[in-house]
Amino acid sequence: MDIGRKMQELRKVSGMTQEQLAEKLNVSRQTVLKWETGTTLPDLESILKFCRIFHISLDDLLGEGNQPQSTQERITLQDLVRINRHSRKITLLFVSGLLFLMLACTVIAIVLAVRSATLSTQYILYRYMTVGEYAVCSADYSAAIVLAIIAAAVGAAFLIDCFAESKGTRREKV
Repeated sequence: MDIGRKMQELRKVSGMTQEQLAEKLNVSRQTVLKWETGTTLPDLESILKFCRIFHISLDDLLGEGNQPQSTQERITLQDLVRINRHSRKITLLFVSGLLFLMLACTVIAIVLAVRSATLSTQYILYRYMTVGEYAVCSADYSAAIVLAIIAAAVGAAFLIDCFAESKGTRREKV
């Protein structure tokens, strides 16, 4: 594979446009296009900048290097895409789990705050003055508690799945 095709493949895998790459290399988009199509070759300074941007060695970009590695030892671009996808999945599971647990904690905090407010002496006296009843206002919080339990269970399931994915105990289906 020639330099231009390698540059194009790395750029596409990273999700970068020709314009964005050209801006980072301080060249025009047409110059990047000419490199990728093989019409011209980049100068050494541009090649070095490109290698720094994509965190690859000059040997990886220009050729196989002095010590050829077997295809099983090398990480391919498809491997990098798979790793990136897996990392995004783990991050999504972790953030979702935390959000559901925070939702559960928030619902429980609200239920406890409302419950303590309805049991307070001030509320009982206020209720006596406005309604004429001198009794504690009974309320049913079971629906909110069930919601909090479900949210906590979903959050815990997401976090368990996240840790199982990160430890590699589950097989990734790509």
